Amino acid sequence: YREIFLNTTTTTMMRNQTKNDKENAIFAGYISRTSTKRNEIPSGPKLPYADYLKEIAKASYVISPDGDHPDCHRHYESL
Repeated sequence: YREIFLNTTTTTMMRNQTKNDKENAIFAGYISRTSTKRNEIPSGPKLPYADYLKEIAKASYVISPDGDHPDCHRHYESL
């Protein structure tokens, strides 16, 4: 996973992408139902990790709700 993550972020940085260059306004990835707070949030398809990171890189904003705790790995992947 680390290699895929680094490859995706490096490619995005090399293209010097900005918010205005993004293909999608919002990315809503797969949202597990680990918390009842997530029940009303739309969930996208469950993607392989590399595809998931590529989709995040194409979006200006990423829906990243809290889980059982206020912190979530998606917060950091989206940065």
